[in-house]
Parts: sequence; C-alpha cells; structure tokens
Amino acid sequence: MIKEILKEKEEIVYYSLLNAIKNHRLSKMILLSGPKNPLKIKTAYLLAQTIIEDSGDFACEECNTCQRVLKGEYLDMIYIDGNEDKILKSDIDKLFEEFYQTSVEINNKKVFIINNINNSTDKVLNMILKFIEEPKDNVYGILISDEIDSLLETVKSRCQIIPFRELSKEDIVDEYMHDGFERTDAYLLMNIFNEYQKIDLNDELYLCARDMVYRTIEILDDAWMLEMEYQNNLYGYKDKKLKSVTDYYLSLMITVINDSFGCEIEDNEYQKMIAKLENYSRYELLDIFLKARDMCKYNYDRKLLLDSVAYKLGNIV
Repeated sequence: MIKEILKEKEEIVYYSLLNAIKNHRLSKMILLSGPKNPLKIKTAYLLAQTIIEDSGDFACEECNTCQRVLKGEYLDMIYIDGNEDKILKSDIDKLFEEFYQTSVEINNKKVFIINNINNSTDKVLNMILKFIEEPKDNVYGILISDEIDSLLETVKSRCQIIPFRELSKEDIVDEYMHDGFERTDAYLLMNIFNEYQKIDLNDELYLCARDMVYRTIEILDDAWMLEMEYQNNLYGYKDKKLKSVTDYYLSLMITVINDSFGCEIEDNEYQKMIAKLENYSRYELLDIFLKARDMCKYNYDRKLLLDSVAYKLGNIV
C-alpha cells in the first residue's frame, strides 16, 4: 500500500499529512514539492482517496471508491499531467467548467491533481491562482512541482507545502525494478539519468545503447571494427534519437569502465564483461569516453564524435 511505502520512505511527509488529516487541518490546496520522485504522484492519489473517503485517517486504498480514484474513473476527480504536455488554458477552462457544477458522486468532494505545475505559462498559473483564491467548500487541489523555486510566490503562499527528499541511488534502482526492470538494467538506467525517469521496459534506444556497450567490449581487440558497428547499429537513428542513443552509450561505457575497478552487481554476465576490461589501460579508456561525453555538451556531431572514439580506441588497444 502507498501509505506504508510513504511511511517507510518519507517518514516526515507521512506524519505531517497524517497529523493534518486527524486534526482536520488538511489544506484545501496542497503542493507536493521536491526533486523528481515518483512517490509524489502516488501520494497525490492517496490524498485524493483520503479526501474523498473522509474517514479521519489515510484512505483504505482497497474499497471500490479508492480503486476508481486510482484508475481515473471517479467522476469528481480531474488529473492534468504537465509531465507529458504543456498545461494549456483549455485544460484549466475544463477544470473550471467541471468543478463549478454540482457533484456527481455521493461523497460530494471534488479533487483535482495537477502534475508538474511548472509546465504552465504565467497566464495559466494566474488562472489557477484565481481558482485557488475562490475555492468552493467541497473542492480540493493537489499540485506537484519538481522546481518549486520557479513557481509564482502567490501560488506557493496559498498552498500547504509538503517537501519530499531527493531519492538515493538505491531508491532510484528500486523504482526501476518496481517498473519491471532486472536489477542490472535498473542500475544502468540510474547511471544514465542520475534520477528516476519513466522509461518503457522495451525502450529501443536504451536496449540499443546497452547492446552496443557489450559489443564494444567484445571486439575491443579489433577496435577498427567499431566504426562499422556504429554504422550498423547507431547511425540509422536521426537527430534527437541519434543524440539520445549516443548519450546513453557513452554514459554506459563510463559506468562499466568505472565498475571494472570494483562493482557489487551480482550478475555473472555483467561481471564477465567488466572483467575483460582488466586486460586494457582502463584509465586511457575512461579518458576517451569522458572527453567524448563532454563534447556532447557542445552539440558536437554525434557521428563524427563516435568515429573519433573508434579511432582513439584503435590507437591504445
């Protein structure tokens, strides 16, 4: 259950909200803030369930109403996802239209959740602010922000702010594993993004970059072949996809080279792969890939960059 995860991972948040709920001091407008953390959106839904259930404690999370809230089937709840698209005036117009009408559900509580409220124009934020300033008695709002400092002070001042901590590396790995990734892949994704980012289990760019790392180490003795491998496996991507798959590849190469000096990943295939690197000058290898990753910051042509990597590798192995 989310409330149990919240208590374990975010004890201060858990007890702050629990005390507010038990003492009937939960604000009509709540702002869940802090670094990217998937527990924020889960907490938002838990709060929506709690407000609607209105039992004086956290929601049970199991009843029909709680499940309908979680599935987006509760008619008096609206979810706006600013992570996927920019929050538009039309989104807020729809919110106004729905929430100024009589409640459809018997609980007579209306709740809206706006994820990544930062992804709004000032005009949209001012519309939300007007809505906050003139709330109906049965309307509650839950806002989520990864960058609270960039929000309008007038918005923050009208909210009960609940700060979440930054995820540890192990927390990030756990989140990816919860999404279905094997531990090694979860560990590698954590090293690519240095945070939790939602990614598909079969993400083509990640899988291609990971396989290219294994192939690179497999043929390192014949580094002259790498240019052909890049041509066959990476250069078919264009523009943003080529940049992304290249960035993934370089980050992963840096990770596995670093891991060859010592790694606790209990994966025999991964351990065998990094063990091969002990036969080479790992500091020189690391230097090549670190410099290549630095060049990416300057929007360097990815094909020229990878060709340069292949050439440099051929000169040291």
